[in-house]
Order: sequence, then structure tokens, then C-alpha cells
Amino acid sequence: MTMELIRENQPLDECHAIRAIHVRTSNLVTMREPLQVDLFGDAEEILKRERLDLAVDELRRRFGNKCVHRVVELTDEVMGTLDIKRDNTVHPIGFLR
Repeated sequence: MTMELIRENQPLDECHAIRAIHVRTSNLVTMREPLQVDLFGDAEEILKRERLDLAVDELRRRFGNKCVHRVVELTDEVMGTLDIKRDNTVHPIGFLR
């Protein structure tokens, strides 16, 4: 989806290099705030994903960043060498609601 937006709004060729991509959020709330249910979304699925994110965070806190991997990290050489804590700031799904 991100690349689709970039392609629609930015020519991608040798003369127009992408130097940086910035992400901005606003109106963030804590995880303790009530969930705003989307009329067309699946609130149970959102809550399930949030619980999964919290469980993975707890496992990584207790046993280190490398105790849980995404499949792409095991199958892709570049992704396999990344240290998610060192290289990125990763937020759970609920953080960016």
C-alpha cells in the first residue's frame, strides 16, 4: 500500500530518488482507552491482534528479541539479519489506532 501511494504521487526514476519517508501520527490514546468500533470492521479480530502483540512483547521482554520470529525473517536473507529492536521502533497495532 505504501509503495502504491508513492508511485501515484512521486515519479520513480534515476532523476527522482526517494531520500526519506516520514510517518506522522496524531491523536494517540493509551491502550486503556475504550476501543472505537468500526461499523465495517471486526472488533474481535482487532482485540485478538492486540492480545497477540502484547504476548509477543512480553515474550521478547522475558527471553530477548530473537525468541519470536516472523516467517519472512526465516526465509529472506536480508530480513533475517535485522535486529528489530536495534534497527526499528516497532509499535503494536493498538498503539496506532
